[in-house]
Amino acid sequence: MKAVSPLPPSPLELQLAQLRRRLVMGINAAFLLYLALTTRIDPELWGALLAGHWSALYSAASHHSPRYWALGVALLGLLGAWWRPDRIGLLYVPYLLLLLGITLYEMSRLVPYGTAPFHLSLWLIAALSTTFLVYGARGGLWITGGVVGTMALAAAYLTWTLGEPVARGPDPVNDWVTALLVLATVTASLYFLMKLIEDNLLFGARALAELREARLDGLTGVLGRAAAQEALLHACSAAAPLGLLVCDLDHFKRVNDTFGHHLGDRVLRAYAQALSAVLTELGVSGGVVGRWGGEEFVVLLPGVPGEQAVPLAVTLAERAARRTSGELGFGVTASYGLATGNGPLDPRDLFEQADGAMYRAKAAGRNALGLGGGEVRRLAPGRPLPAPSGGAVPGGTEKKSTRAPR
Repeated sequence: MKAVSPLPPSPLELQLAQLRRRLVMGINAAFLLYLALTTRIDPELWGALLAGHWSALYSAASHHSPRYWALGVALLGLLGAWWRPDRIGLLYVPYLLLLLGITLYEMSRLVPYGTAPFHLSLWLIAALSTTFLVYGARGGLWITGGVVGTMALAAAYLTWTLGEPVARGPDPVNDWVTALLVLATVTASLYFLMKLIEDNLLFGARALAELREARLDGLTGVLGRAAAQEALLHACSAAAPLGLLVCDLDHFKRVNDTFGHHLGDRVLRAYAQALSAVLTELGVSGGVVGRWGGEEFVVLLPGVPGEQAVPLAVTLAERAARRTSGELGFGVTASYGLATGNGPLDPRDLFEQADGAMYRAKAAGRNALGLGGGEVRRLAPGRPLPAPSGGAVPGGTEKKSTRAPR
């Protein structure tokens, strides 16, 4: 079975990416607001700021220095999410390590006093909540679990080494236990929530891939007839210009009869993929290629007015023939019929016009483009299909056929 090309991001995935960026920027902006408000509320800090005594804020001897060190980390997170949202996964690693280092430093200063660093702990919870959106459920669990585990080990080491909080009674120890349990609870809750989102995304991606694969022609990889009909109905319902090409490979029965169905399948697959590739190269927005049946294909040209559809169809046909011939090593041409109109259109009438034009191109000698009003335009001549020699198949592959000679 032909492999299905990678699916574009789902709407939910795009929303999660936007949410990730906004959360990272919002959390760090809120931390900057917190610093501004606490500095303004505290007379000592506000006075030091007005007097230009920066050492009172950033000096290691200052009681408030860790939160101002975290100011740089917040600016890093804010600017990183704004400047390179696609690199948040890389920026967030040093961001969390710096924030963890500052929190551990504040812990080493507050444990001797029997108090817990509630300010930075709360902001650390906010930062860790975004970790699951940045790294997913599994990655977020490992990173957040590592941060919480490091804080728990540091709190236990400092508490039992210094002995000060224990000597002061159970309250300081209860504060630490509460802070760490809240961190662990938030971590577990976010993990299960993110896991649910990821499971639903995976289920949706699989269902979409299966649906998409079912709509594709299994041999050529372009839309099957039912999906092509649906696309034609949708395009005809729009109030916009529309071009429809009906394409039929020339002398395809001779390929099958002379060289076998294996080579015929290669021809169909190569020509269908060539049509799709050239349509993309030409920049036709919303263009569709579908296999109508046998060696017949349809190409939808939405938004292409009639005066532009003719040169576009000629270019598409000639490039597709050259690309296919280059891939297979022998000439492959097709006859085309083009019908155009301004929507809304009757899909049956449009198809009959294009199909009739295609048959006129066949009658005129093939490798041609049939247009309205009986006009037929010749396409660039293709290389002829070589005659079989010694059972060899064009393209260098030995013919393998079990049919009796006729």
